[in-house]
Amino acid sequence: MLQMPSRVVHQDVGLWGADAGEFEPRRFLAENRGKRAKDVCFRAFGGGKTLCPGRHFATNEVLAVVAVFVARLEMRVAGGGEWVMPTGEGTNVAAVVMEPDGDVEVEVSGREGVEGV
Repeated sequence: MLQMPSRVVHQDVGLWGADAGEFEPRRFLAENRGKRAKDVCFRAFGGGKTLCPGRHFATNEVLAVVAVFVARLEMRVAGGGEWVMPTGEGTNVAAVVMEPDGDVEVEVSGREGVEGV
């Protein structure tokens, strides 16, 4: 098995040029083909020549965990505040799944009525 850190590959200046760390969608246009890295350097999880064969399994696992959370747990903002949508501006969206810019603190407790389940 071979594992490649896609974030490192996708931001490699030697492969993509000086603007490798920037969101530059025009690099994939046909007229820029000679300026960009070979197609095999783009190792996205969900598309192209490297489409993940386990993507459906992974999606079902995530949905199952979320369903258990919703059915059995109460989640509230820590300290009783209001929900604030986290931002992901500090993440390079072209390279990796977006990450929140800060921690999302919550209080988790069992949902009333499912204690014995």
